[in-house]
Amino acid sequence: CARDCAFISYAFEQRKRAAEFVDQSSSRTITINYPKLFELYIADHHTLVSFFRKRINCSCLDKLYKKVKSIPKLGLCYNPYCKQGGVVTRSETKCCSSCRAANYCSRKCQAADWQMHKEDCSNMDKIIVESRV
Repeated sequence: CARDCAFISYAFEQRKRAAEFVDQSSSRTITINYPKLFELYIADHHTLVSFFRKRINCSCLDKLYKKVKSIPKLGLCYNPYCKQGGVVTRSETKCCSSCRAANYCSRKCQAADWQMHKEDCSNMDKIIVESRV
């Protein structure tokens, strides 16, 4: 349930941010960080508690954070054919230096995915998020 709430909350935040950005300047675009969105959907306890703690001022979340802060945060490898199963400790992920939206478990996995990611990466600045649902 917490994962679903975090996923939906982040999706709404991104959507709202995009709508506000489009209203302010229609000549520029903004993208939703879909890898981050999906990462929240499969998030570990540390990530979930951190996510809600930043958004909700509650001492119970502070106490819970003290319990889970030693759990390593997990991230996803953007390569759908990752041989490690796609889940990796977030501190070990490698980020695409061009679009900064795709994370990989290793340089080897990033190179293996380049042919598929190349088009997304080069079009990242061209993706327009509509301001209305």
